[in-house]
Amino acid sequence: MKKLLNMKKKEKPIRTPKEKKPKAEKVKPARMKKPKKAAKASKIKPPRTARQKAHTTKSSKPISKPIGFVRNKMKWLGRQIVKSIRIIPTLLPKKSVKDAPLLNGNVKVLPQFCIQTKLIGCYLIPVMLIVILGIVSYSRSSRALNSNYESAVSQTMNMANEYFTFAFSNIETDMNTVLSDGELRVYYSGEYTTNETQQKTRDDLKKKSDTLKSKLDSLTPGTLEYYKIYSEYITAKNDFQDASDVITEAQEGKKNTYYSFNQTIGNKVAANQFIGNIYIVKSGFNTFSTQTKLRGQEDKSKEEIENKINLYPKGEEIYSAFLDTDLGKKVSMDATKYYWVGSGSMPELDKLLLADSSNYALRLAHDVTTTTEAVMIVDIKKDAILNILANFNLGEGSYVGIVTPDNQEIVLDGKALTAEESDKTSSKNNIVKETIYKDQDFYKEALKSKDTFGKDYVRFHGRSYLFTYEKIGNSGIMLCSMVPQSVIVAQANSIRVLTFVMVIISCIIAMIVGTLISKGFSKSINLSIKELAKVSKGDLTVEFRTNRRDEFALLYGSCNDMLANIRGLIMEVESVYDTLSVSLNKVNTSSTTFSETTKDIQSSVHEIEIGVGEQTESATDCLNEMDSLFTKINVVNHNTNEIGSIAASTQVAINSGLTSMDNLNAKTKSTTDITDSVIQTIKELSVHSKNIGQIVNSINDIAEETNLLSLNASIEAARAGAAGKGFSVVATQIRKLADQCLASAGKISNIVTEITEATKEAVSTAQTAEEIVDEQVEAVAATAHSFQTLKQRIEKLSEYLESIQSSSKDMEASGSSTLNSMENISAILEETLASVTSVANVTDKQSEALTSLDDASSQLMIRAERLGDAISKFKTK
Repeated sequence: MKKLLNMKKKEKPIRTPKEKKPKAEKVKPARMKKPKKAAKASKIKPPRTARQKAHTTKSSKPISKPIGFVRNKMKWLGRQIVKSIRIIPTLLPKKSVKDAPLLNGNVKVLPQFCIQTKLIGCYLIPVMLIVILGIVSYSRSSRALNSNYESAVSQTMNMANEYFTFAFSNIETDMNTVLSDGELRVYYSGEYTTNETQQKTRDDLKKKSDTLKSKLDSLTPGTLEYYKIYSEYITAKNDFQDASDVITEAQEGKKNTYYSFNQTIGNKVAANQFIGNIYIVKSGFNTFSTQTKLRGQEDKSKEEIENKINLYPKGEEIYSAFLDTDLGKKVSMDATKYYWVGSGSMPELDKLLLADSSNYALRLAHDVTTTTEAVMIVDIKKDAILNILANFNLGEGSYVGIVTPDNQEIVLDGKALTAEESDKTSSKNNIVKETIYKDQDFYKEALKSKDTFGKDYVRFHGRSYLFTYEKIGNSGIMLCSMVPQSVIVAQANSIRVLTFVMVIISCIIAMIVGTLISKGFSKSINLSIKELAKVSKGDLTVEFRTNRRDEFALLYGSCNDMLANIRGLIMEVESVYDTLSVSLNKVNTSSTTFSETTKDIQSSVHEIEIGVGEQTESATDCLNEMDSLFTKINVVNHNTNEIGSIAASTQVAINSGLTSMDNLNAKTKSTTDITDSVIQTIKELSVHSKNIGQIVNSINDIAEETNLLSLNASIEAARAGAAGKGFSVVATQIRKLADQCLASAGKISNIVTEITEATKEAVSTAQTAEEIVDEQVEAVAATAHSFQTLKQRIEKLSEYLESIQSSSKDMEASGSSTLNSMENISAILEETLASVTSVANVTDKQSEALTSLDDASSQLMIRAERLGDAISKFKTK
């Protein structure tokens, strides 16, 4: 965004004097491109979509120009150009000078015909053209810059609108996924709901079971009535357990679904940077929410429920408060749309939802279509919205923000928009408190407009602003910005100031350059006249000197050649003497410097010789140390091999222990299976014992009935008299058999009771054995895990040992290589010592030769001074 808003024209490179200017630039000056073409040519501008082209082609109010200022400047320039043209005839040379008068040195030159005046006039003509070019360039560039700035603002708003639209669309897509979630549908369908009839049935079965249990405890085991009550008690207990399981399963399913779906919406909040909180409210149900305090009893601990800690309003209270808001009325009227509103418009609902209006910027709601009297509410983080708005850089004094359908505004001013990246985190403190857009006529017109975007120049607080708006998708939210017109024209004003300054500087430079050049001509001419006057009086020592490279240089050169031929041999001898003196001085200086340098080299060579000797001794010591280090590396390598052997044997022992543990684990499992089989057999024996008891009861009943029959038979036999004696005997025998059956049944009942008690003790003993076996299995598993861990660590130790062995071998190889290198270094140092000794000898010989050269130079200087004394007798200077 900053690149689009800070576009500048690239400056043309300044040509050096050696560069040739293209012919086209001599014919006509470079023109500023039209605004639209300039916008196209900008390299940093991205490819335009059809929507962005519409932004650039849409008309906006033109910016006012200082027309009077330009007109006055043009008149003044016209007058100056006329004055300059009048001087042009004086600058043109005459075609013929045959009729010109013959002048002498007393001629007077008028100021208007002097070279200085003519040169300044010539320079003023291009200066005037530069002024005209500056004014035209300013006019066209200002229009282009303003158009580019407006287009950049529009493109920035368009990109922000696309980003907001994409973000809001993602939010609605995520919420559609939440609304269509199967867990939400199952939770609200009543699948996990239990009614009062089911709970009453469970309570009645519980009472019946307790009653039969009490009655059973009061009866004597082994009787017929005891077994009848026992059978009814078992049936009632099983029915109660089944009813309890149904209710418990429903409660657990409801709780798990509630917790799982809360986790689902929590993941949605964590995955989307814009979503702050999600609430799903339904009358008669607990509220789904990412606010943990707002969740129902399914998500609370038993202690919190019993002490009524962290228990907040139920769904019907929140849903009723939601319906009382304007947002709730819109959602209830149309269940197919998402409705967006701003923060702070529903304080009562915020209080129930435990929401802070300062933490969310927007709120959207949608009806839960899979059930009735339910709604989903989503809060959008304020920081996420502010972070996007803070990335706008529209200049000082600008405003950018969003306006919701319920006329709630979030607007940032220019301080937040132009802040550094490190200061944008505090953009919440830069929110404009006053109302910016919603009460303004231009905003109302934009709101009524069918266009999804637009721009216009408007008046706000007595200043002119560029108002730009973008409608964000179908949310009803409008993205608005206002940029002061002064910021837009600031770059054009800077160009105007720069053009004016450059024109003034050009005029000053032209005046200065013309003055300097004319003074240079006058100075050269006056100097020539003065020197020629001396020559006319017979002074042959005159010299014409100049730094110029024009016709004056040719004139001075010809005069110097003329005087050189006159001076002849004297000047040539004087030149030879000067050259000889300079050369002797250089030779003397060079000889002295070379002598001092040779002494320094000689001293340095001796120091190098000492240093090389010390390096040789150090190399010998280093060689001895490397031998010792090589020995220690061999010891480390040997010890590492020994440790590796120990680790390998340890690993073999661990593998054997693991095999033994696996065998023990298998045998323990077999013991567990046998124990389970024994327990099952004992339980079956207990059931058979109970069946025997029932049979004994039946025998007792038959015996009692037989006694009654024998008694009746005896009575009937007594009535029959003698005829019934045989029948009486039979009745007596039957009674005896019945008594014997009763006695036998009693004994069998006692045996069955003993078997039952023994069976219970056997079951208890078998269960104890099973627990011991389970503990043994756990102990075996823990031991096996310890062996496995030890095996892994031994394997890791083996890997480290292999790495150490490899490193030791590498160190051994490196030690050998280093030892060879040290031997080579020692040999090279010995050769260097011999070379340094040879150089020292050569340096001593060179010092002796320099002493001889110094003596010869002194003798030559004495003779040159004698030659100079002889030449000074002639008047040549």
